[in-house]
Amino acid sequence: MSRSYLKLGLSPSVSNLAVLRTAIRRLHPDTLAVRSFREARKRYYRELLEAHAVARAAAGIAGEPEQGEGGPTGLQVGGVLPPPVAE
Repeated sequence: MSRSYLKLGLSPSVSNLAVLRTAIRRLHPDTLAVRSFREARKRYYRELLEAHAVARAAAGIAGEPEQGEGGPTGLQVGGVLPPPVAE
């Protein structure tokens, strides 16, 4: 599991959106302001969400509902972060 995820100190029962909000709050404002860091921030957020999914699976907690299955639109991982682009 990611050290960055463990440093957030979140319970596996929190939502993916809560993980992202916490991660964004912990970043320095200068890091958020630099446009050239955008890809690195996206990669960081994806790694956190992957580690959160592993923690949820280890705790036996079901994942969040997919879009169209009763969950709020646009708040799922797919609505927040685009999938990685193959180069």
